[in-house]
Amino acid sequence: MKGRGLWLDQREEKCIEFVLRTIEKRLMKNRSNVWRPEENRDTPSDRRIDAVARIGGQDFALEHTMVEPYEGHYKQGVVTQKARIYLWKQLEKFDLKVGIDIALPNGFSTLYPKQKQREKFIRALASLIREKQSEIESLGDDDRFYEIGVIGEIPIKVVRNGFEKIGEDTRPDLLSMAGDYQKWRPDRIQRSLADKLPKLKRWGKDHQTVLILENRDISLTSWRSVRPVEVVLFFRPVSSQFKTDHGFIQAANLTGSTSLS
Repeated sequence: MKGRGLWLDQREEKCIEFVLRTIEKRLMKNRSNVWRPEENRDTPSDRRIDAVARIGGQDFALEHTMVEPYEGHYKQGVVTQKARIYLWKQLEKFDLKVGIDIALPNGFSTLYPKQKQREKFIRALASLIREKQSEIESLGDDDRFYEIGVIGEIPIKVVRNGFEKIGEDTRPDLLSMAGDYQKWRPDRIQRSLADKLPKLKRWGKDHQTVLILENRDISLTSWRSVRPVEVVLFFRPVSSQFKTDHGFIQAANLTGSTSLS
């Protein structure tokens, strides 16, 4: 696909496939003539959307984008991944019987800008997990965060993620947290609309256009621990700037199974 990284490419493929299946189910017809304008060098750059397909006699044009929960989310994700690997190294011979997600403090990469600072914090976190093992293993599996201690002045909160129930690795996972990101989301959504809708508009004359905004708030939840699967499918204008009706699909989780009414 776009070569932006395997993870993003796989997410995009899953989202587009999910949307196509959803439309097929609604129209009770199978897709045909599926092609990828973005992969065709002969397609003008301002028309390179992610997918085009015909379903039930209707032509659909689909564009997908990830919406960051807050500015710098992906960058902080890189820091979190390095911290996660370092934590696992510290707990290499430690056996925790339940899976947990640990909420890193808001702005972790800003609070600890240097790698040595972050490693010192993670070593203290590993010690705390060992010390609180019995308490952690007795926590309720109710999607609530529980405070298990303090490092410096930072409260450490964890939530059960149920990994042990599905045979997954129960090494502690880390979640990078944000502040009141709800206030920032409208700006992120508007930026995505401004970036993606113009391309879709160019297909709107003879295609039903569908914009897929994938909002993966891993800052607050882990896809492995989000149990409900909520899918909303409807067609309406999503921006007063464009008169063409764009399909709008919001998927909270694409990893589970769901039945659409």
